[in-house]
Amino acid sequence: MSADVSKDINFDVIKDTYIGVLQKYLVINGRARRREFWIFFFCNLVLGLVLSLIPFINIIFGLLTFIPNITVMVRRLHDTNRSGKWLFLGIAPLLGIIFSLAGSVAAVALNGRGGGCVALISGLVFLVSIAVAIILLFWAAQDGTPGDNRYGPNPKSVTATLPPAASAPVSLEAGSVVCSACGKKNPSGTKFCAECGNKLELGQTYLRLRSVLHPAWNFATLAARK
Repeated sequence: MSADVSKDINFDVIKDTYIGVLQKYLVINGRARRREFWIFFFCNLVLGLVLSLIPFINIIFGLLTFIPNITVMVRRLHDTNRSGKWLFLGIAPLLGIIFSLAGSVAAVALNGRGGGCVALISGLVFLVSIAVAIILLFWAAQDGTPGDNRYGPNPKSVTATLPPAASAPVSLEAGSVVCSACGKKNPSGTKFCAECGNKLELGQTYLRLRSVLHPAWNFATLAARK
């Protein structure tokens, strides 16, 4: 994983990759390389810790990044040639916590009569949920299948055949959309990246969303530097 994630990493790459994932917040088709997934994962972790100082903003941040977290994980599974349906296993950790809490409450309510059995079952469910979470993270850490697979071309490849419209000269004066695969800036409204051929989804929608979230992004990055 380290070779894919750490190569040529700088602040601009991190920012562009993070923005690129948000840009594709409803896209479950295609593939996501390890760098794309882990940058988004760790950025959300850091931003969540910073924004935890402001609970209301942190809740809004969690709601806004909930769907992108799901879709980027689906694309990461696709990159390893696995179906996104495996993500349903991610429900297991939540169920484990619920069963664990329910078992504790039941053990107290039953005053020891059968409470030990309930607590044992809830504990086993919780352990299984932890194992499932580890499996999902292990898959996310694996390198993608080389070349094309059933979900699309390798996102690391920059030799993909470009559609005719994408190979034409472009201008960045009217705004730009960042490709999450290679970091290339493309003009807003472009459907395919002029550098790697990656499909650019929902560019205009994201530009509007970014204009709303830009102040919060500046605040979070400034707070993280202090």
